[in-house]
Amino acid sequence: MSTRKTQTAQQRLSVSEGNASALMQGFGTEFISPFALRLGASADQIGLLAALPQLVHALTQFLALHLVARVPSRLALIRIVVLIQAILWLPIAGLALWTGASAFWILLLLDVLITGASALVNPFWTSWLSEWVPASGRGAFFGMRNKLNGFTAVAAIFAGGLILSSFDTSGYAFVGFAVLFAGASLGRFASYYFFSRSKELPLNVCLDLHAGDAWKHAHSQPGFWLLVRYSAAFSFAVTLASPFFVIYLLNVKGFSYAAYAVTLTVAALSSFLAMPYWGKLADRYSNKLVLNYSSLVIPLVPVMYMAPVSELAYFALVEIVSGIVWAGQKLSSFNLLIENTPLTQRSRFVSYFNIANGFGTFGGALVGGTLAAYLLDADLYFMGFTGLALLFLLSAILRVACWLVLLPPVRGALVRQPDAPRQFFFKAVTILPFRSMYFVMQHDALGTAEMIGKGLHKLGRKEDHWLHTLEEREAHEVRRMVHVFRRHHRKLRRLLFEKRRH
Repeated sequence: MSTRKTQTAQQRLSVSEGNASALMQGFGTEFISPFALRLGASADQIGLLAALPQLVHALTQFLALHLVARVPSRLALIRIVVLIQAILWLPIAGLALWTGASAFWILLLLDVLITGASALVNPFWTSWLSEWVPASGRGAFFGMRNKLNGFTAVAAIFAGGLILSSFDTSGYAFVGFAVLFAGASLGRFASYYFFSRSKELPLNVCLDLHAGDAWKHAHSQPGFWLLVRYSAAFSFAVTLASPFFVIYLLNVKGFSYAAYAVTLTVAALSSFLAMPYWGKLADRYSNKLVLNYSSLVIPLVPVMYMAPVSELAYFALVEIVSGIVWAGQKLSSFNLLIENTPLTQRSRFVSYFNIANGFGTFGGALVGGTLAAYLLDADLYFMGFTGLALLFLLSAILRVACWLVLLPPVRGALVRQPDAPRQFFFKAVTILPFRSMYFVMQHDALGTAEMIGKGLHKLGRKEDHWLHTLEEREAHEVRRMVHVFRRHHRKLRRLLFEKRRH
């Protein structure tokens, strides 16, 4: 098989694996916090549930740094950890049927282990997949991949909300959670299957470069470290409020599980529909331009949550805006991380990036949990706002501060971006994402569903073999028709020639 065909096959397997991973996210990860609330968790416990796994996520990166130059096969490590992760979802499903006094703390422990497994896999997965994707089309590929995986996540979240709402109406909400977490385990087992069929290039890493030397080497990359500093601070500002949106919607606004699932669904739907737009925009104008304008709009999300309304339609609109801008922010951050890390030490650099982000997320969630517990009990008003709305306001202010203070040095240190056309900001964050969403919904829905179906239900090799056989049959038929045409053409010429002679 040629190099190009091998790259295409690995990219297809990556898309299929991403779809399976999205099932785990849609059925499991998105419903962990609602499950904790159902178990009776308080605001500070929800903050701990968001904070402690992120601390473990950061600390696990040190283990990843230790293993990166000692593991003979990145793919073998990924397979083992993904299999363990799939197994860990089964006790959570059983926990939903038990709901004892210590159920929350067991849930916290299992969530910590699952998050730690993801943290351990992430740098090896990033290094492995980036070698199969050419740099010239990286934005378009990951935009397409995230779009397809987002569609699967949307379907899983929506189906999960319906399942949970149905069981809750019947008085068996915990059985509904057990069904969802069992589905999350099944999705992760599917990820393991696709990884088992994947291949990897030879590990290209400097084995004599120890962690201390690699740390100095990474610190000598100014663009990388400025990006790490901004991302960590921004993660702190975001997670100061984001873990408590679920409390705000379910407990303060009184949303049902179905309504809560709708907000998750529209956020994921708008995110994956906007991904192709952001990917093309990043390839055309640069990733740091996308990072700049998407990060500018993100502070509006907690401000919009502060509005004194309780209608589902309004919060669905908020999540649409959130999904669009976060799609651009995540895609551009990931691509900038890849662009500003050397290939031979990419796993280490990704680990440093994740460590900083993990500590930022841990600090934000921990501080946010303490403030949320205090604000929910305190009779404190500011500018007419009280309770969690004040926490959302603080988060928005800190997000704007990160954009004003920490992002400009990042833009200056990275490669110079091309000049953007006039009114670029207005179009980038308003007209163009919705135009992209409309185009995808009108022209690409069936194609997206077909590709996901092939990724989940057909084996890649059989599909390739079928396509190859079909091409051979078509080519054979064309050659036969050409042969017949030439034979009749020679016969006709011979008849014309004889007619002229007579």
